[in-house]
Amino acid sequence: MNETVTAILLGIVEGLTEFIPVSSTGHLLIAERLAGRHYSDLFNTVIQIGAVLAVVAVFSDRVRSLLTRWKEPANQDYLLKLAAAFVVTAIGGLALKKAGLRLPKTLTPVAWATLTGGFLFVGLERWLYGRRTTDRVTWAIALGVAAGQLIAAAYPG
Repeated sequence: MNETVTAILLGIVEGLTEFIPVSSTGHLLIAERLAGRHYSDLFNTVIQIGAVLAVVAVFSDRVRSLLTRWKEPANQDYLLKLAAAFVVTAIGGLALKKAGLRLPKTLTPVAWATLTGGFLFVGLERWLYGRRTTDRVTWAIALGVAAGQLIAAAYPG
């Protein structure tokens, strides 16, 4: 399969898995290996830009509200939590990189991580079933998201 077709198919895998509760990076790495390719970490990062921009488009009303009404206390609270989660993730990610963390070169650890993540999702959904939920982002949620991002970076799947 030629490089362009492979990149397009990997972009489709990335785009589809970004909006469902599975690891888009894990599935991207699995699809790469199944296609007989191994791309650089830079490629795997850049290919996710489209999905990130799509998330911004899907949540455009929220983004617009945060940008235009940032003086409102609720938006300031949200932005502060968003910034804190970003800072924790950035510092943690840099620490992981400095420690020598690299994406796995083989399919097995990614496949196991993806399978484990799937079971964790099902377990969490069962635990949350019937509980009252909220759209409000708490500090625990903001920091939990940051921790989840770091776990996903170290254990893609």
